[in-house]
Amino acid sequence: MSTWQVKEVLKSAKYTWRSVRKSMKKQRDEGLFEFFKQELVELCVLDKKGLIRLWFYDESGFNLNPNALYAWLPPQKEAQNISLPAKRGNVLTVAGFLRHDNTLEAYSQKEAMNAQSFIAFTEDFIQNQVLGSDVQNIVIIDNASFHKAQIAKVKMQQWKKQNLFFQFIPAYCSELNHIEMLWRFIKNQWLNIQDYESQEKLINAVHFIIKDFDSKYTINFS
Repeated sequence: MSTWQVKEVLKSAKYTWRSVRKSMKKQRDEGLFEFFKQELVELCVLDKKGLIRLWFYDESGFNLNPNALYAWLPPQKEAQNISLPAKRGNVLTVAGFLRHDNTLEAYSQKEAMNAQSFIAFTEDFIQNQVLGSDVQNIVIIDNASFHKAQIAKVKMQQWKKQNLFFQFIPAYCSELNHIEMLWRFIKNQWLNIQDYESQEKLINAVHFIIKDFDSKYTINFS
C-alpha cells in the first residue's frame, strides 16, 4: 500500500493527525480515580444548578523548547535552514482559576512557582471572584508540594471562612483537573510557530491569549 492509501484507511477509521498525550495512568490508584471522577460529575451538576461555583486551578510553564509543535514545511532539502532557536529553562509561569463557562482568573510570573506565589494569587482571586458569593467556591487542585506546604494549609483553613474550599485530586490523575485542557489548547493550537522565536514574543503571545480568553479563545467543556 502507498502512504496515501494508508492515510485514507486511517482517516476512514476516524484517526486524526495530532500529538500523543502523555499519561501517568499506570502509576495511579484506579479505585481512587473512579471515585473522584464520579464525585467530580456530582460537583459539576451542583455547579450547573447554581448551588456551588466549581473552579479548576493549576500552573503551567512555557519555554522556547515546545514538546509538540507542527507546521507546514517545504521539502527536506529546502527546510534545512528552517528551525527555531530552542532553549532550555522556563520563560513564563502561568497560574489560573478556570470555570466551565470560560471564566478565567489568570496570573503570570517569570519565576518558578512556590507557596508564597500560590497564596498571593489565591488572595487576589478571592477579592475578584469569591467575596460576595453566597455559595461555596470549590477549587479542584493537584498535589504539588507548594499547594500542601504548611503555610498554604494554614491559609486554606482561613479561606474556608471566606467560602473558598480546595479539593485535592488523587495523585497521577491530572486529566480530572479540567484546566489542563487550557494549557493543551494554548501550547498545541493557539500559539504559532513564530511565537517561539524569542522570549519576548512568547511572553507577549501567551499574555495576548490569556487576555482574549472567553472572547477570541474558548473551550467547549460539554
